[in-house]
Amino acid sequence: MRIPSRIRGQFEQVARNSERVRRAVEAQSGWLILTEEALYLGTPLKRISRSRITGVEFDRGGSGPGGMIFLGGDRELGRVTFRGQERCDLAKIEAELAPRRKQLRVMIEGDEFGLGEAVRGTVILDWPQEGPLRGIRVGIAGTEETEIERREGSGDDERTVTYSECEELMAQEYILFGQRPISWVRAVGEALNRALGRKNWPIMPGGRHEYPFEFRIPEGALPSYSGDHATVAYRLYANADIPLGFDLAFEAMIPVVRRNARVLSDQRREEREGGILTAAVSLDLSLEETPLAPSERLRGRLRIVNRSKKAIRGVTLALHSTEHASAEGETEEVSGELASGFLRAPDPSAAEQDVTFEIAFPPETTAYVGTHSRVHLWLQAKLDVARGFDAELKAPLRVSIPGVP
Repeated sequence: MRIPSRIRGQFEQVARNSERVRRAVEAQSGWLILTEEALYLGTPLKRISRSRITGVEFDRGGSGPGGMIFLGGDRELGRVTFRGQERCDLAKIEAELAPRRKQLRVMIEGDEFGLGEAVRGTVILDWPQEGPLRGIRVGIAGTEETEIERREGSGDDERTVTYSECEELMAQEYILFGQRPISWVRAVGEALNRALGRKNWPIMPGGRHEYPFEFRIPEGALPSYSGDHATVAYRLYANADIPLGFDLAFEAMIPVVRRNARVLSDQRREEREGGILTAAVSLDLSLEETPLAPSERLRGRLRIVNRSKKAIRGVTLALHSTEHASAEGETEEVSGELASGFLRAPDPSAAEQDVTFEIAFPPETTAYVGTHSRVHLWLQAKLDVARGFDAELKAPLRVSIPGVP
């Protein structure tokens, strides 16, 4: 793995040691970089040989901030704090450090889940022999997060400031075996108790153990979304919490969709006066009602009234998405094209003509209104005018969502 150029200067020590990088993760408290020989973390970077790391205590649950402690026997070697969705990347570092003698798997029923639907599955633990196990837990955490970067200051004082917000949409966790999780801070105390010979952990018998689970996505939650400044994500996790050792863990993002949203029928009109390089035209757009889903098509008709002598070659139709995000008083708006196509006019010189169309919704199409972000869809129709400037019409799509005014 190559170190990104924008942060290479922070990792000069790694470069000097000529170590092969396995993973680099940016957390709330700074960068972690894992090589084949060592773990580097903190600001400035601290080097910890991989051979010294005997366990990791990792706050896996919930959607808010958490912490991760790297242990060497009965003492703490280093720690890092992180934001909610950074857990998934940090879990990959934990997995790379852990030995592969034991296995934890999660079987999930289904590929995607609608709002109000159940997420069902089974946690499967293969445990070779009897031994201490603090607990087995499975959970799901959903968040709406926004992040906006600003360059502030000037000259030597110029810096990048990140503004962020996090809204919890759901957070559920079940204990399948053993005890409740302890805080990552208390793990250091447990390490000391072990050194003094005091321990009181549940014992897991050897063999295969299966634990079914079920969560329900709230009706009022938001669909999954990943944009420039906004993210709506649902993280399913499970872990076998091994005291003062390397946990067995499963981490995955699960797609959540809104199944009952519909684009409502609508009509829009755009008038344009003629000139030397402009065509005098009227554009009347009619849209049919249709479900808002990847397998569906947005259908409609564009009536073109051409009052000039300029030929209309055709029309480009494009479906757009606009993301609005806010974070700590800062705002951003980003638009992007989801799908487009060109339709030739049946008769370029006709005074009146209709162009019918249909546009397939791509898989990433969604619309929602959250606490710190929202996404809306709109259609653009642009006429290709011979010997003149193009004319266009922009129409926001009206989306009906059950239970949402």
